[in-house]
Amino acid sequence: QLCPYSCNCYGTKVDCSSLGLTAVPQGVPASTTHLYLRSNNINSISVVDFRGLNALQELDLSSNKIRTIPYGVF
Repeated sequence: QLCPYSCNCYGTKVDCSSLGLTAVPQGVPASTTHLYLRSNNINSISVVDFRGLNALQELDLSSNKIRTIPYGVF
């Protein structure tokens, strides 16, 4: 499976940290176990952002601008 543009992928780990992202990237492989999105400019997340990522064990959204997390995201 392909890695989202500008991110670095190592096996089942996807690192999209410090890229200035304003949204969760599209195209994260379904096999992803670790998703690093720290130190971006993400200000909101949606119920569809992590849909299909059933293998996800660790999600790092630290140092973003998220104020609310909608019901049903996780």
